[in-house]
Amino acid sequence: MIAEEVPSLTVATILGVTVVILIAIIVVFVLGVLIDWRQQRLMDKRIGEVKRMKTHRKKNTNADLDDVSIANNMEEPSISAAPAESLRNLP
Repeated sequence: MIAEEVPSLTVATILGVTVVILIAIIVVFVLGVLIDWRQQRLMDKRIGEVKRMKTHRKKNTNADLDDVSIANNMEEPSISAAPAESLRNLP
């Protein structure tokens, strides 16, 4: 009688432990997905706020509206000396 109960008890224990482990793995996976979904929602919200802030402070970068242009105010090559020439003349 004892010899017949031991194998069935071991098989039931192994199956029970296996089912519990599988359920635990599924629960952990679902929790990970839910936490990731929540974090993604929070990150999207923060990114949206940052984008809105950037559009409000965005400056006009249109070149046509510049009053002063560096290219128009450049000196002639003969007027200014090269930096190496200036360093040679230092005492």
